[in-house]
Amino acid sequence: MFLLKKLDSLKNQDKTQTTMLIMWLIELYLNDLGSLKEEGSQAKHEDLEEEFRKFLAQTKVKVGDNKESDLMNTIIWNIWLINE
Repeated sequence: MFLLKKLDSLKNQDKTQTTMLIMWLIELYLNDLGSLKEEGSQAKHEDLEEEFRKFLAQTKVKVGDNKESDLMNTIIWNIWLINE
């Protein structure tokens, strides 16, 4: 996916772009997961869910080590768990 490659190419100092791209990717992942769940595509849902877990575990996704990024990560995980 183009957006994942773009995220990999960003430098650490590109924090605003990184944050916006991460949020956009999370929205796309959650949308796709919801669509697959509604369709009943269990195998595809599980594959995408695993891909999403790996994405969230990436160092760049955990932007910074401050309270704001901790809050963002907590919100993302909670939204994802609610949509399970």
